[in-house]
Amino acid sequence: MAYEIYRKQRRPAKDQAMITVLKGGHFGINRACYEEYFKNFKYAVLFYDVQLGKIGLQPTNEVSDEACTVRPLKSGTLGHISAIGFLKHFGIEHKESRSYATTWNDQEKLVEISLK
Repeated sequence: MAYEIYRKQRRPAKDQAMITVLKGGHFGINRACYEEYFKNFKYAVLFYDVQLGKIGLQPTNEVSDEACTVRPLKSGTLGHISAIGFLKHFGIEHKESRSYATTWNDQEKLVEISLK
């Protein structure tokens, strides 16, 4: 028999905080992540740890040259950050959209995603 079975791909749980690096060069913040980390903030400062392959997003309400606008979507339940320059600067591939689970780094006070 030459047929191969298709196994459904599981989507992350709706309550799992996720950030998607979109192929267009943006960060998509799902509802759980937005509610937990970004709801009360207008900006995020972006960081990259080259050795560990981690992106950090530090929520803030302070306007600065480094701060990127967190744009709420769909009545404030999702978020969006334009990161085209950030991704280009660090050479981070984003030819395909890909979602990553988030973790909170209490020491650095930022949301992390691991690209590895």
